[in-house]
Amino acid sequence: MENRVGIPFRTSGDIERETKQQTRMLSGIKWFFFLWAVVVPLVVLILDKLNVWVGWMVFTFSLWKIAEKTLKLTGKWKKSPKQLAEEEDKREMQHHHYHCKLNPQGFLRLKLANFEREARERTRVEAESLKRKS
Repeated sequence: MENRVGIPFRTSGDIERETKQQTRMLSGIKWFFFLWAVVVPLVVLILDKLNVWVGWMVFTFSLWKIAEKTLKLTGKWKKSPKQLAEEEDKREMQHHHYHCKLNPQGFLRLKLANFEREARERTRVEAESLKRKS
């Protein structure tokens, strides 16, 4: 929320509402993992004893997961575009970090220039909003 002059703020009600939402989300995550880690294996074990086909399906699925993991570890599994993009972002970040450590004075000048540009932009936006209000 923002007040009339554009200063952001949060009320205690907002904070309480966000806290309750996060608590509900964490509770849902805990239940999901409980079901996945306890209930699903229990059902599979029960079905395995009742039906041989379920046992074979679970066995086949396990073999598939082993093969998939082996191919990923040996580098023969084709990476998804999302994984490739994440790796490229990480590589660029490490590259920038390396050069910032090589030239800390240059990095500080760049950082200062960015802060000054952002401050000028905020001041310009605030001045425009004040002109419109008056």
